[in-house]
Parts: sequence; C-alpha cells; structure tokens
Amino acid sequence: MSRRPPSNPASALRDATDLVVVLAVVAATVVVVLLGAPTAVRLPLALLAALLAPGYAVTAALFPAVASTPDPRENDPSDRGITLMERAVLSIGISLGSVVIVGFGLDRVVGTVSSGTLLGGIAVVTVGSAATAAWRRSRVPPLVRYAPTLGRRGSGASSTRRYRPTVLTLAVVLCVVLSGAAVAYSQSDARQSPSLTELYFQPNAVNGGPESPAYPTNVTRGTSTRFPAVVENHEGAPVTYTVVAQLQRVERRGNGTEVLDRRRIATTGLQVPPDGRRVIETTATPNRTGSYRMVYLLYRGEAPRNPRIDNSYREVHLWIDVRA
Repeated sequence: MSRRPPSNPASALRDATDLVVVLAVVAATVVVVLLGAPTAVRLPLALLAALLAPGYAVTAALFPAVASTPDPRENDPSDRGITLMERAVLSIGISLGSVVIVGFGLDRVVGTVSSGTLLGGIAVVTVGSAATAAWRRSRVPPLVRYAPTLGRRGSGASSTRRYRPTVLTLAVVLCVVLSGAAVAYSQSDARQSPSLTELYFQPNAVNGGPESPAYPTNVTRGTSTRFPAVVENHEGAPVTYTVVAQLQRVERRGNGTEVLDRRRIATTGLQVPPDGRRVIETTATPNRTGSYRMVYLLYRGEAPRNPRIDNSYREVHLWIDVRA
C-alpha cells in the first residue's frame, strides 16, 4: 500500500513557480499581441508561448515527479518521473504538435485561423495543463516532486530505469505523426476546396493609383470602357483557367432578371501559379441604351460551349446603365 506524506500547501505553491512563469509568458504574449506591440517585443514572447509553453505544461502534468530511483516501499507509479533532457525534448515536441493540432481544430470548427485565435487556443491548452500539473504535483511526495527551484534536491537526478527512453521515443514519435497527419489532411482538404479561387473586379488592377476612377457603372452609348478583373489562385497547385467575358443586356423584373441578349466579348486562357494572381482586361462598347451586366465567367480548364452563370466555376458581374 502506498504511503504518502501529508501535502504542505505552502510547499506545493512554492514548487509550482515554473508553472506560474509559463502562465505569465502566455499572459504577457496575449497582452502585447492585443496592444499591437512592436515585432521586437512580440516575436520572442510569441516563440516562447508557441514553441515551449504548451508542451512544458503538458509534460509537467504527465510527469509530476523527478527521475530518481523509486523507494521500494512506494508503489504509486505516478511518482516515477523523467530526466531533464527527456522533459526538454518532450516540451518542444508536444508544443509543436499542440500548435498544429490547435490550428487544425480551429480551422475545422471556426472556419478560419488567425494569430489571435491560435494564441487563444494555445493559452487554453497551457492554462488547463498547468492547472492539472499543479494538482498532480501536490499529490507527489516532496522528496520526488519535480520542482525546478534553486536548492531543490533531486530535481536533476538521473534515472536508472531503462524503459524511459522507449517511452520518450514513442511520445515524441506520436506527436510528430499527429502533427504531420493534421498538416497533410488540411493540405489535402485545401486542394479539394472550391473556395480557394478568387475572381473580382478591380478598376485599379492595371493602372492603379489614388486618382483611378471607381467602377464604371454609368456608360455613354458607343463609348469603349475597360473592365479589369483579377484571378487569384489559392488552390495549392498551378491551375489552368478559362475566362469568358460577356456583355449582357438585361431587364429587371421584380426580384428577377431576364437576359435579353448576351454577347461574348473575349475568351482568355491563363495559368496561375499557387498563391499567384493574374489581371485580365476586356473592353466593351454597348451600342444601345438600357441596363447591362458585364460578366466574367471563370472555368477550370476549357469553357463549355454555352457558358452561363449557372455552369461557371466562378463568376463576377457588374451592373451598367447605358445612356444616350
């Protein structure tokens, strides 16, 4: 039967100093990020918070004791710890895995990952793990309790047990495998997602500048007007697109729109590299007054024989009022 001396609250609090420092680093990182501090201040804190804090707290929760040869009379396996080297390697490995897994979870649940949401997820993991670590340490006998404080006996003791390197290796390999699987799955899912190609009008795309006009929504009959647009590829691989430009004469009836006439102005094929952008420009000259739509229809690969909005991969249109 395990014999455990009564826990001293003051000693347990003193032995949790390292956990308090970890929480202080995370809290300071959150504050400087929210306040928009200079990069020279944010970067070191962010690296500590992301690459050390969560893994250190998780490791402290898993192994609350030092790596010393256990007392034969002590039967509780929770008092068997790991060496400082093992603790350092686990802290870094688990931190890397935590950042990837938290980011992947946020992307699945929230739909977007920013520095703020990622930092919040890391803070939750760190705070929860640090609280668990403090509770578990308070239940470990003081002589074998891990507490990296000056003057502590045994906190750097080496282990004589041979199974620790195996446990350490398996834990680090598990972290790396989980992180790699999360990254691979997210990249594969990103390539299959249809929301990663952007098509939009941008009047300043060709000859940009503060003096450039706004969208040309009012056009004089017989006047040639340029309509620049941008295609952005975030599919994760090079993509060949076909863009069909149409000038449609329309009539608005209540909540609907009837296309009275459509005229194909241009068909453009282009290849866009990953995270690249291409500017396309078409010049249209309406010869009749009335309501028009300038439409760009984007397709992956070749365009169909009868390109329409409902069979396009992406589309963008601009309403035009043509006057005499």
